[in-house]
Amino acid sequence: MRRFAARLKQRFRSAPLSNKLLLIVLACSLLALSLITISSVVREYRMAAQREIESLNTLSDVLASSTDAALRFEDPTAATAILAALRNEKHITCGFILVEEGKTFAEYHRDEPCLPADALATNLEPDIFVVSKPIQVGGEQLGTLIIRSDNSDLRAQLITAITIKFAILILSLGASLLLAKRLLPIITDPVTELANLALRVSEERNYDLRALKRNNDEIGTLVDSINFMLSTVRQRDKSINETNRNLEALVADRTVKLVKAREKAEAALEAKSDFLSTMSHELRTPMNAIIGMSSVLQADGLDPNRARQIEIIQKSSSNLLNLINDLLDFSKIEANRLELENITYDLVSCVEESLDIAAAAKKNNRLVYCASFAPNLPSQLKGDVTRLRQILVNLLSNAFKFTKTGSVTIEVNHVPADRATGERMQISVRDTGIGIPEDRLNSIFESFTQASQSTSREYGGTGLGLTISYRLALAMGGNIQVESEVGTGSVFHLTLPIDRAQSLNTVVGKPLSVKKPLQVELRDLPPALDASLRITLTAWGCKLVGQRKEAGTEADLIVASALSEDEFRAVEKATRIHPNDRVIQLCHSDHAILIRKTTTASVLTLPIRIRDLRNTLLKYVETSESPLYDPTSPFASYQTEKWRNLRILLAEDNELSRNVFLHHMELIGIDIDTAYNGELACELALEHDYDIIFMDVRMPKLDGLKSARQIRDKQSENRKRPWIVGFTANTDPDALLEIEKSGMDDYLSKPAVIGDIADSVNRYFFERGEDPSSLKDA
Repeated sequence: MRRFAARLKQRFRSAPLSNKLLLIVLACSLLALSLITISSVVREYRMAAQREIESLNTLSDVLASSTDAALRFEDPTAATAILAALRNEKHITCGFILVEEGKTFAEYHRDEPCLPADALATNLEPDIFVVSKPIQVGGEQLGTLIIRSDNSDLRAQLITAITIKFAILILSLGASLLLAKRLLPIITDPVTELANLALRVSEERNYDLRALKRNNDEIGTLVDSINFMLSTVRQRDKSINETNRNLEALVADRTVKLVKAREKAEAALEAKSDFLSTMSHELRTPMNAIIGMSSVLQADGLDPNRARQIEIIQKSSSNLLNLINDLLDFSKIEANRLELENITYDLVSCVEESLDIAAAAKKNNRLVYCASFAPNLPSQLKGDVTRLRQILVNLLSNAFKFTKTGSVTIEVNHVPADRATGERMQISVRDTGIGIPEDRLNSIFESFTQASQSTSREYGGTGLGLTISYRLALAMGGNIQVESEVGTGSVFHLTLPIDRAQSLNTVVGKPLSVKKPLQVELRDLPPALDASLRITLTAWGCKLVGQRKEAGTEADLIVASALSEDEFRAVEKATRIHPNDRVIQLCHSDHAILIRKTTTASVLTLPIRIRDLRNTLLKYVETSESPLYDPTSPFASYQTEKWRNLRILLAEDNELSRNVFLHHMELIGIDIDTAYNGELACELALEHDYDIIFMDVRMPKLDGLKSARQIRDKQSENRKRPWIVGFTANTDPDALLEIEKSGMDDYLSKPAVIGDIADSVNRYFFERGEDPSSLKDA
């Protein structure tokens, strides 16, 4: 039933508006006419029944007054004769006169006889009326008159009235339906027209259409509103179209301007890049001569005063070269031309090399400086090790620069992965220097900014180092944060994502391969160095013990401090320990020679390298572990006996640079040919069979790139192919790609020192399939 009702309800809601209105009108008319008909029939029936009852009451009054004499004289026959007069009333079926105790005194029956009790029981039937009237004489009741009337004709009259009313009802409904159908279009037609208009507007998007107003009623108001809305939309569309046309013209005009501006900016950027490349070359070329000639002069036997002057020249040149490098790096970052490498590197070596480089730059360095590593850090990572080293050297150099006493430490910790980021490493550079004011912490990473003008005057610097480091960290997916307190020191936190080298899963804190843990005593170490060594030794499985005061705690090895400002004081501290003890003495590098001569201890200099410490420990234990080796560095000296058979050509237009290179080759013992431009270099290369050609990329008449192509194109196949090395100051990826396309085999970044040249020769032997083992550490 509910489903049927719901279905009817849904059908009603989906019906057209005219049908809904028609159904509503018919329902209201039917309800009203039905109520009127029912009330009329009920009223007529009640009036007829009332008239019948009044007639019976009148008749009973007459009979009661007529039969009082018969009751008084107890004459039933007279009373019966009086009741017989009821025969004239066809609807009266019976009558009784009852006396005391309900005895029948006289009675009348039209058809079938009935008892007084039956007559009274039919009083509940709708078409039978019963009237009971007391018979009194002088206030005394002599009996009771009962008359029963059968009003079947009243029922017939009621049915007839109902039939007539129903017919009138049907006719009225029909008339209402016809009238509603006739009048409803006055309301529904405008609404239907509005609906059709809205449908056309939505389909055709034609806002010129208008609705026809028929009357001034609510629907007419609605028509006016819709027409106004359509007119407003039309005006708006016209305005939008006009705006679009103007906007298209404006956009086209601005696009042309932007294209021109972009082309101009690109041209300016290209000009800037060319300018930087040219200036880099022009600046590095004399720098190459200055640094090279000063290194040559240092090899001669100079008096101390001259040696000191040459040292100042060389350090000033190095500082100027660092400034040039900073400016070039900053320009690359500003131009978004910085590209990062993704190669496998050793984390410990990178950090320790950075600490070595930064510490070596500080004059008379008597600070305590060390590195510590979380044991669970992977030792082999992937990334741009050159840029990471650049950041660390910059942070460490600042720490050494602004720290006069105390310590400089670098701590590398592992940060586990969380829901937001993967695993990371946090490298913290901590110093006990002058600190940074709190109001300057947010600005130290801005370009050309230092903590104060007095800092710039006292310590030097351009304020670019931290800016470059910060932007490099962001480019590598990390960040740099700083904590500092004036007079206490600063801590720079470098956070970078960890990209593990999948094929190498070793960790930094690999335990020693020993049968029994090595017991180590740390004696008189500075706090920073003590904390660093405790982390490292504990990770290696060593057991740390205190001073030998308790039984059973004797150390297998003592690591002691001989750190001091004065060399003789350092030696005195080193000789305090009994010579039979197995001892590792930690000292500054310039004190190591005298301490080795005066003691039998193993000596390690600051900064303590993980490799050196581990190899030293392995000397004092029984182990199957092999010592870690130190790969040849680009700063090492080379034995060059095999080099003397090489034929080398140098093509360099700058006379100073040629002289520096010639001096380097003279020190090695090699005579070389030179060319001052590209054309002469091509002629010599085609006449002679050179093993290696060192060629400047930028030269007059014919530059190095074109010269290399010409040599490759014109050289016959049966002749020996020379190894061509390009000198360049522009190490952008695009420039290096051009070098490779020209046919060059290698390149060296200016200024190229002897170590760079030696490495290039080493690569020549390796690529030619010859054993480069002759290039060993001196």
